Amino acid sequence: MPHGQPRTIESFIATLGTHSQIALAPPAERAALLDNVREYLRSRPETASGEFIRPLSTVAVRAVRR
Repeated sequence: MPHGQPRTIESFIATLGTHSQIALAPPAERAALLDNVREYLRSRPETASGEFIRPLSTVAVRAVRR
């Protein structure tokens, strides 16, 4: 089921910072990575002008016990 979340650059960066690979990185490495993502998002017309939709997809699996 495709859907999306409204985001801003800063809300996206905040969420990204909670992912374990980033949260556990050394502080300087984490800051550099998030700065790079922030600059990339600012450079793209789709995300630079305020709110954008982060596309997501949910997969549901149903199992039947026999």
